[in-house]
Amino acid sequence: MSHSQALLNAIPATEANAIINRVESMVGQLTGLLDQETTALKQGDLDLATSLFDRKNYMLRQYQDMIEDVSRKKDVLRRADEDTKDKLENIQRDFSHSLNKNRKTLDASRKAVERLAGTIMTTVRQSVPPTHDSYTAEGVMESEQQRRRMSVKVNEVL
Repeated sequence: MSHSQALLNAIPATEANAIINRVESMVGQLTGLLDQETTALKQGDLDLATSLFDRKNYMLRQYQDMIEDVSRKKDVLRRADEDTKDKLENIQRDFSHSLNKNRKTLDASRKAVERLAGTIMTTVRQSVPPTHDSYTAEGVMESEQQRRRMSVKVNEVL
C-alpha cells in the first residue's frame, strides 16, 4: 500500500473517531442531566426537576440535530475500526438505559400527581354538604329535586 493510500484510509478512521468523540461528549452531558433529573424526581425535589426541564429539552434538540448530522456520515462510520464501532454501540446502550430510567421515573411521578389530584378532588367532593346544590361540567344541577340547565355567562352578575 502506498503512503498516500494509507493516508486516505486513515482519514475515515480519524473522522469516525471525531464523530464518536462528539457523540460521546453530547451523550455524556445529556445522560448526566437525565440522571440528575431522575434523582431529583425520586427524591421529590420538584424545584430542581423543573429547573432542569428547559435545559434537557434544549440538549435533546441538539442531540437530535447531531444524530441527523451523524446519519449523513454513515459511510464514514461503516469504515471505522471495530473498537470505534463497539464504543458507539456502548454509548448508545448506556444512553438508552438512562433514557428509559428517566422515562419510567417521569411516568411514576405523573401517576403520583394524578393520584394526589384524585384524592384531593374526592375529599373536596365529600366535604360539600348534601344540602348545597352542585353543578356538573355541563352546568346541570346535581340536586335530586332539580335537574335543569343553568345558563351563566362569565360576565353575567347573578
